[in-house]
Amino acid sequence: MLRGTGNVVDTGSPRLRGEREGAILRLILDNETRMNALNVDTLIALKRVFTELLDEPSVRVVTLAGAGDRAFASGVDLTVLSSDEAGAHDAASAYADALQAVREVRQATIAVIRGFCLGGGLSLALCTDIRICDDSAEFGIPAARIGLGYPDVEPLLQTVGPGWAAEILFTGRRLSSSEALHAGIVNRVVAAADLISAAQDLASSITRNAPLSVAASKVAIREYRKEAGDRERTLIARMIADCASSHDYSEGKKAFAERREPTFRGS
Repeated sequence: MLRGTGNVVDTGSPRLRGEREGAILRLILDNETRMNALNVDTLIALKRVFTELLDEPSVRVVTLAGAGDRAFASGVDLTVLSSDEAGAHDAASAYADALQAVREVRQATIAVIRGFCLGGGLSLALCTDIRICDDSAEFGIPAARIGLGYPDVEPLLQTVGPGWAAEILFTGRRLSSSEALHAGIVNRVVAAADLISAAQDLASSITRNAPLSVAASKVAIREYRKEAGDRERTLIARMIADCASSHDYSEGKKAFAERREPTFRGS
């Protein structure tokens, strides 16, 4: 379960801030002096929070943003990558664990992107369900520009396909917000002044819907991205059946007949 006081969530690290507002949890990557580069503390905190969210049904949507105006996340902190072998291994493990936790969380997730979204920061954003950015955002994976191999291509490849993935990785160039929209990296681009309110409206619209339905859709999307033989079809079928037998489905039908907004409780 998430810990904290009032609407402040204890993430275990000052590099990751958490705030609750009703059914929405806002997480903020807070390493602004390094353009929110992901260090080990941040990655461990991300894994911790997203793992704890598995037992937190009162949270329905999680938004993830970067502190300040310069970056969502500029990548994995290069001082970590240049450390000793053991330290680099620990960082790689923490990075993989954090991304896996983000992918597997039950709640809907939204990346709110302003400024640079590069390297490991882009991979982190691609592990969320929905991405929204302002027109200042720039996206890229510059590994080839500094001589690094980039092993974590799956989120990118599944999102944009092999052609765009090849261009992004081979050239190392930064894509503009409009190019990112065209490639499918982001769902929408809004003016800088409208980013926070647009993300809030999107998150709120999700919280008004039936949690079991959203969760079933999320699982179905995840499973159908897998190879056909690896898909857990029984899990999808069970979650759909749970929706059909739920109180929320009865409430939804009743509210529709009575021409009012339904009140869903996630059961």
